Amino acid sequence: MGSNGDLSIKNKTAIRTPVQTRAQEKRQRILRAAYTLFSEQGFEAVGMRNIAAAAGVSIGTVYAYFTDKKTTFIEVFALYSEELKNGIFKHIDEGLTEHRDIEEFAYDLIRRLFDIFRNRLKLHRDVILLSLVDDQARSVYIALERQGEAAVVGVFFDRFRDRIDVADAQAAQFIVHKAIDEIIQYLLFYEVPVDRDRVFRETARMIARYLEKR
Repeated sequence: MGSNGDLSIKNKTAIRTPVQTRAQEKRQRILRAAYTLFSEQGFEAVGMRNIAAAAGVSIGTVYAYFTDKKTTFIEVFALYSEELKNGIFKHIDEGLTEHRDIEEFAYDLIRRLFDIFRNRLKLHRDVILLSLVDDQARSVYIALERQGEAAVVGVFFDRFRDRIDVADAQAAQFIVHKAIDEIIQYLLFYEVPVDRDRVFRETARMIARYLEKR
């Protein structure tokens, strides 16, 4: 991925760790501006000067808090992951509480996850692309993936623990998470010859048959 010129600007001072409330608020304003720009325009189209302008600060102020565009983007992804996790829990609490059937729960979970990812499509795409070519981004991506797996699929397993029968719970949790994740990502980024809802339904049926006691 290119830097559209901004990575050539070297930070002359140490990165500031904000202590005072005003400094913390300024850092958050810069991060939020970066979040919005990366989400709307994508990684390639956004530079550090764009972020500074959107946050209403000087370029020097941006570099006082963030090393470069890549590390800023990684922090945005961490923020996105936290909000994604909270959004998923909100959907589970509000809309999936009454489900007693594994297949229906899985179907609604997949559908809601797809909608959440679609709302941040450019950001999600660029996170995946950067993680393929950058070691730092990859390590952060993997760590946050593991957190998401434990949080989201963990809720799934906890809710139906008395109806799930697998030989290796840890491996099963990973398999279910990746089945959902890969299906959603493929549907987001590629044309498929099958109606999306039919894919959701069959994925949910597959998960239920894999997990449920017989």
